[in-house]
Amino acid sequence: SNEPETNRVKFRVLAPIIENNYDNNNQSNSNTNNYSFFDIPLTSIMAITTVKYNIKNDNNEIEIQKLVNELNNINSDSLNIVDPIKDLKISDIDFVLKYQQINSLFEQLKISKCHTCPKLNEQHTKVDKQNRLKNKVHQLQFELSDDNLHLMPEFQSRLDVLTLLGYIDENKTVQLKGRVAREINTVSDELIMTEVIFDNKLKNLTPHEAVAILSCFLFHERSASAPTLTENLNNSKKEIIEIANHLARLQYECGLDIVPSEYIKNLNFNLVEVVYEWANGTPFSEICTLTNVLEGSIVRTIVRLDETCREITNAARIIGDPELFTKMQEASALIKRDIVFASSLYVT
Repeated sequence: SNEPETNRVKFRVLAPIIENNYDNNNQSNSNTNNYSFFDIPLTSIMAITTVKYNIKNDNNEIEIQKLVNELNNINSDSLNIVDPIKDLKISDIDFVLKYQQINSLFEQLKISKCHTCPKLNEQHTKVDKQNRLKNKVHQLQFELSDDNLHLMPEFQSRLDVLTLLGYIDENKTVQLKGRVAREINTVSDELIMTEVIFDNKLKNLTPHEAVAILSCFLFHERSASAPTLTENLNNSKKEIIEIANHLARLQYECGLDIVPSEYIKNLNFNLVEVVYEWANGTPFSEICTLTNVLEGSIVRTIVRLDETCREITNAARIIGDPELFTKMQEASALIKRDIVFASSLYVT
């Protein structure tokens, strides 16, 4: 299955049978006396109540009708809704934030004029029908287009790469590596950066060295003078290049048009020394003498490095790496100073 994990987990629910006909102008009809059990995905469940009923055979019409009668006698306003945070003790940060967002949306619905409109169901049915038809038209147009056929081989090759690297599984479900890669948006190559994180290549670096070596993902000027690197930084450079070589060969073997020697050019280490000295507190006027790169390019790279540090901090939170989380916070604090982060470069 190509469905996400949350859609592949199914739950049995008792619901009314509703017949939809989108091929004519009739509205959706429902017979409230006809109920049946359906398998629905986890994403279709809005809330869980504390009310429990036992049913031995979900194919027995008499038992189903008895259950329906009992459910109809319940006052929905008096139902106790299970709070996943308080009652189920779920403390995951992402879940709590999303749960709060959902509750906020429900509160907005309560005060919305549209929500209290007497014709809400009728209008919702019409809009739902229109959106379904639009989506179907777009899907058919894409399937008939040349773009769909042209991109399929490359798309499949990229899926093969992501599967081999563990970013997705055989069912195309996003794994932990994929979630981390999704957090990385500022660098030239998310794959290399993600592999650096998961291979712990920043572990043996100080915050000063870590933020300096990360500049190779952001700086792209080829005419810059070669830097003088410490032994630790030079070793880190070799490790990152080795990762890039491995990724280039893997992508080439999977059928992508990638030349390893060209792929490595996504990395540029010519500003590593400058960023390292800046992180160590060297004045801006002095770091400018270490390279022939223009001051504006130096400022732009350091500012983007701060964004990259925040992205890796989020990645560390996802994979549960407190050491990397703290290191990236410290690295961000080291470079975020003086004229580089002034509100205006014309103000001293």
